[in-house]
Amino acid sequence: MLIKMMSVYAMRSISGLGTLFAILLIGRFYTSVELAAYALFMLMLNFFTVIVLWGDTVKVVEDYNKAESEGHNKIVLLLGHKLLDGGVVLLLSYFILNYVGQWHNGLLAVVPIAIGGVFSALLVAQKKFVSSILCYEFSRAVVPFLAMVMVASVYSGMAFNSLLSVSYLSLFLVLPLLLGYLSRQRAWTVSFAVNLKQWAIDKANALPVVLPQIIIVLVVQADRLVIEYWGSANELAAYFAAQTLYAIVLIVSHSTFNLVIPEVSKVAALGVGDLRKQSMLMFKVQTLLGLLLIPIAYGFFKLIDVDQTISMQVFVLLVGGGFLSSFFGVGLPAMQFCSNKMPYLKVILMGLVLQCLVVISLYMALGVHAAALGFATYNVFTTVFAACYWHRRNVLVVPFFVFRG
Repeated sequence: MLIKMMSVYAMRSISGLGTLFAILLIGRFYTSVELAAYALFMLMLNFFTVIVLWGDTVKVVEDYNKAESEGHNKIVLLLGHKLLDGGVVLLLSYFILNYVGQWHNGLLAVVPIAIGGVFSALLVAQKKFVSSILCYEFSRAVVPFLAMVMVASVYSGMAFNSLLSVSYLSLFLVLPLLLGYLSRQRAWTVSFAVNLKQWAIDKANALPVVLPQIIIVLVVQADRLVIEYWGSANELAAYFAAQTLYAIVLIVSHSTFNLVIPEVSKVAALGVGDLRKQSMLMFKVQTLLGLLLIPIAYGFFKLIDVDQTISMQVFVLLVGGGFLSSFFGVGLPAMQFCSNKMPYLKVILMGLVLQCLVVISLYMALGVHAAALGFATYNVFTTVFAACYWHRRNVLVVPFFVFRG
């Protein structure tokens, strides 16, 4: 287990460093204005990626568990439907972002990212965690950064918007590799057929899963829009740098949760069991990593063109909120594997509303710190609510005691 965890952490850390290195490159060779623009670009990239995936990362795990319990050897991947998803989202993104600037062309990268996400979920279900990261996370972060470095070294005077488009469109080079890997697998088959009626049914059935995922993107990153509107480019750049560095904690936490998804998903589906061991693992990882990153953050913020004081204060607030939320266990991510997913949607919505209230009511007094406080409030509220939900169903999720909700 330890060797597996170290392998997953190593691969996921490398993939996560891609975005940090991109920030370092932009912060050194461009200004905080371009860094702020990159923050908004990443918001749009993640938002449209979630729409293209449309809850598939949860559905494929559930389908695989069902096939395994029924003795089936294979499940079917409807890649034809994924290509249709991609076409719909590309049209949507074009019309929405048509007047934003040329950098929106880079959002075409959501197509290979989304297909890689489907493969990644299947590999997680099969407990092939390192392969999952290689298939999805590693290429998603490292390939655009390498392309950015290569292009910037050859055309040092390239406009920033063009650099973004070229760098992220390079992800299409990964698509043949993903399809080649898929063709060698025996655990699933592929269908490129499109059944519009079934496609519409699948979209409707996945709404309770995909809406929380869209909301989570807004929870994590939409505060950048608030800072852009009420603050300045310098403040947005400083906040984005702190938020991206804290994303290492989120990345490693997500990797840890991937390791325990098979056990968590089965307990959640049955509604009976004990998840305190998995919760304690998550708590230790988040706490230790958050503390280790505080001194690293101080040095990182010195290397780029940002307000170091704002970045450091925001980072500490984010780490503190993550620590408090991890104290209440893995109940929130476990809720997405319940047979009834509406409670998961409701708690995410309530968390988003509470976060918005905190940010809007406190921004004039606290500035960008209100955005960090809002995110921390969302984390704590949703995890406490989830702990209460599981306690009422006799599933233990809080690692330190039986939660009295």
